Amino acid sequence: MQGNPKAIDSNKELLEDSALLTVILSQSGGADNDVPPQVALAGLAKELSLPNVESERIGNTMFVTTKGTGANKNKAVTRLINIDTKKNLIANSIKFLQQAQRKGITHLAVDLRMAKALPLAKQVVDKMNALKVPSAVYPAKFKNSEDGYRLYFMLNSSNATSG
Repeated sequence: MQGNPKAIDSNKELLEDSALLTVILSQSGGADNDVPPQVALAGLAKELSLPNVESERIGNTMFVTTKGTGANKNKAVTRLINIDTKKNLIANSIKFLQQAQRKGITHLAVDLRMAKALPLAKQVVDKMNALKVPSAVYPAKFKNSEDGYRLYFMLNSSNATSG
């Protein structure tokens, strides 16, 4: 990505959807930002039109979730697009996970393609473990040999509290 967008505290300024979309487009090209905005917009529109994909916005963070089908209908993979502060991102993520749990999602994975996000990811995992939701983060390798992390959340834990 060519430069990181400046964080905007959603407690002070909640971005309009169009402003958040601008961030999505600027983040869509990966490390080299080599995807033209028109292609990124078309890809996002296509993704969001799929029947098992939904987006949810909490603060200045958007969560795009692909739910499984059939026997995997309670499992999901989520990616997030964020321009909120680090503190708010952690709170937004916890709120999102709790909402996913209430919606019946039992297993959720989140892919992080930015190594610098690892400390924040560990904070979310620690907070969810404190709520008795088994959670972990593991190194992962993505397309184009891109290194990152995959977070796992077992939202169906019988000991879990939804906060």
